[in-house]
Amino acid sequence: MIGFVSPELRPYIRLTLRGLKGVTREVEAWVDTGFDGALVLPTSIIRDMGLLPDPAISIQLADGSEVEMQSYKVTVVWDGQDRVVHVVPTQGFILVGLHLFHHHQLNATFTDGGAVTIEPLT
Repeated sequence: MIGFVSPELRPYIRLTLRGLKGVTREVEAWVDTGFDGALVLPTSIIRDMGLLPDPAISIQLADGSEVEMQSYKVTVVWDGQDRVVHVVPTQGFILVGLHLFHHHQLNATFTDGGAVTIEPLT
């Protein structure tokens, strides 16, 4: 899997998401190494893909506090395989967290337009 580093030095990757009834969406997601969940999506994408609510999950915020948040499930094509993951809603960025990187290596060249690569560990 490949991506790019933005002018703000944020690593991005392209993901394919699959929702209910065959709805597929290509998105660019900011790799957030401070987020140990799987995926954060804007509520507009959650709604447009027809994702159904899943039980609320506990999320630890950057300040150490915990909050309960509504979650959803979506299928992410990751390294050529379908993976069903929890999604939490936001009004902002699309974030991909470290949960998806288990048994993978992330490399990024932190310069505007630099390469981002994700490879499975052998």
